[in-house]
Order: sequence, then structure tokens, then C-alpha cells
Amino acid sequence: MPVKYFTSAAELGGQVAMSLVNLVDAQPGIGWVRGDTVLSGEAEREILTLRAQLAEAKEKSQTLVAEKNQQIDPATLVGGEDLVNVALRVYSGNWNDDTSMWVRSKVSWNDILGTIGPALIDEATEDEVESKLELCIYLGDMGEKDNEAVTQVKNRQLSMQKRDFETIIVHLRALGLIESGTRKRVPSDTNKYLRLTPLGQQKLSALKAIKRGAKKNPEKNTLSKAPVKATAKKAAEKIPAKKTPAQRRSSATK
Repeated sequence: MPVKYFTSAAELGGQVAMSLVNLVDAQPGIGWVRGDTVLSGEAEREILTLRAQLAEAKEKSQTLVAEKNQQIDPATLVGGEDLVNVALRVYSGNWNDDTSMWVRSKVSWNDILGTIGPALIDEATEDEVESKLELCIYLGDMGEKDNEAVTQVKNRQLSMQKRDFETIIVHLRALGLIESGTRKRVPSDTNKYLRLTPLGQQKLSALKAIKRGAKKNPEKNTLSKAPVKATAKKAAEKIPAKKTPAQRRSSATK
């Protein structure tokens, strides 16, 4: 930096001011702060973490609001004692018997929940749920002609249409009664699991729990009574043999 000369105090002040300006322009610095106000590295990292968490929480909040606005009101859906009419294939499990028929049966949503619900308390695979649902439909309210026809099938096996099973599962989800299982399992387990929601457990308890002083009503639960037109003996004969996993896979491909 060149040497500056002055002849008076006023000129000295001017030279100093000009030199400082030139120095700042020529060699700009990052500035300085008091030592007691400087943030430590840990504090800076904590602030950055909090900012990230705040942004994530804000995004989740917006997502929840959007999902809530798109949710279906369960009060607008059928449920409880409302009936659903489902098709069911009943066929013989004997290798030399090709007897097979499609029948229709009416069951209530309470019947469905009461049948599959106990297995879903501790999570169950979709195949297990489907098997129980098929039995629920089988023991439902068939027409007299269908009810008589299925009793003639030997070594009875059951199979429902995949789209009907999926529709029922989606509907139970919409009612807030079931959800996907969350338990951790080995990577080799590729099954899909379902479980009851807290609301589903409450509904199941209301259906299954025995109240003090309550009288047993065999007509209340469709699954615990014989078909209207069948005798007790025929009702016992009507229950099909349990289907093995291999048979279930075979029937699903038909």
C-alpha cells in the first residue's frame, strides 16, 4: 500500500478514511461476532435437524389433511346386518368326480366379520381369510334349490371368485375394520397378512362376547345355525372337507 502524506489533522482523517475504504475493497473479510454469541458446531447441527423435522412434519400434516378430505364416510356404506349376495363354486375333491356347480348365498357383514375376525386378532394370511370366508358364504342363506344341490356333492370343496374376495376385503378396509399386518417376518415369507383395526376388534367383541344374563339366540348368527330347509343331519353333511393349500392353488387356476 502506498504511503500517504498529510499536512494537517483534517487531511489525516481523510487519508485514513480513504485508506480503510480501499482496504476493505481490496481485501474483503468475513466479518466477526462476539465470542459469547457464536454457535457451536453441535448447535448448528441441531438447528438443521430441527428444521428438517419441521419440514417433514409439515408435509405429513398436509398429506393427512388431503387423505382425510378424500376418505369415504363409513356411514354411507353398507355394513352390519346388511346382506351381500356372493357366488360360490362347490365341487367334488375326488379325482374321478368332476361334479362342479356355482351357487349364490346371502350373508351379512356381521356374519363375515364374526367368521374371519377371530383369525385376524393375531394377523392371518389372505389365503387363510379366503378359506374362512368361503365357509361363511357356504353356510349362508342359499336358495332351496342350491341348498339341496350342494348336499349331493361328495367330498365338497369350495372356491370363490378372486374379484369377489378382493371386493369384500376392500369394503372391510373402507369400513375401518381391517388393515394390513405389520409384524416383521422372514424375507422368504411372501404372504400378505391382514389384521383387525381397533374398531374391528371392538365390533368383533360386540358380536362374539357373551353378555351376562343374555339368552342364546341360535337364529341370530347365520353361521351357527343349519340352513332353513335342512335338517340337523343334513346340515352336518353339508359342511365340506377342509381344503389343502395344494387344492386351493389348483382350484384358483381353474
